[in-house]
Amino acid sequence: RDLHSFPTRRSSDLADPDPTSTGLVVQALLRAQDAAVPNLGRTIGRAETYLVADQNADGGWGYDGAGSDPESTGVAGETLALLGHLDDASAGAAYISNLQLKNVGSCTPYAAADLGAVAYDAASRSAAQSGPIGASAIEGYEYQATQAMAVLQYLPDRKSTRLNSSHITI
Repeated sequence: RDLHSFPTRRSSDLADPDPTSTGLVVQALLRAQDAAVPNLGRTIGRAETYLVADQNADGGWGYDGAGSDPESTGVAGETLALLGHLDDASAGAAYISNLQLKNVGSCTPYAAADLGAVAYDAASRSAAQSGPIGASAIEGYEYQATQAMAVLQYLPDRKSTRLNSSHITI
């Protein structure tokens, strides 16, 4: 495919749509555009359209049309924020925040050393309640956090947070 062939919507006939790769490419193209490289607007615009259309109802993005994951969400959300889509980035940040290990008030299900880690999904977030994240599992949390953190700056101000399906006011 040429640079101008980004998909504009989800479709089963597209080969491996990927918001992570798309987001990283767009970020590089934005830097190139800032350095006066010409004729990138159409490509950036098509990728932007794809990223906006690919956002899932939970606020996140996922690889190949799958459910949301923190890596895809972090990169796609940050990219859309750079393009001015702050509401989309904010929704992505909220998705990631819901996977972040955090203790609130007297509700302290997570080990202090694990606070701030980002779980891959609700199941791995719940698994972290059984005790500190062990050496065999920590890499997955670190990897997710690395990709996810940039978009958290767009987290909307909240008066409450969700932990383990319970609503806790802070």
